[in-house]
Amino acid sequence: MLTTVVMTGLLGKKAGDNARFVEVERNYKDHEGKFQKDLIPVVFWTKTTNSFFMNLTEGSYVAVHGRLEHLGPIGVGVIADTMEYMGSHALETIEAPRKVV
Repeated sequence: MLTTVVMTGLLGKKAGDNARFVEVERNYKDHEGKFQKDLIPVVFWTKTTNSFFMNLTEGSYVAVHGRLEHLGPIGVGVIADTMEYMGSHALETIEAPRKVV
């Protein structure tokens, strides 16, 4: 059985030599009216040990397509088949357009 995973989130801390956490925001609010975030371990296998995935800065926005697998001491996580860098997380600095009267 194969489980396909597609997610977008913020790149977090390293979880191993070739694994990092991706912070994914849930699509519903909790009882306090806030969106909860989950830390999902993601492994991205490459032929080189110094991959772009491990060198991206924390807070980079990424899209991941992969599959669920047991990752040993990390637990259940995602083995990434493809990953795309979508930019740095700058949502706090984006201003809404102002209405000109």
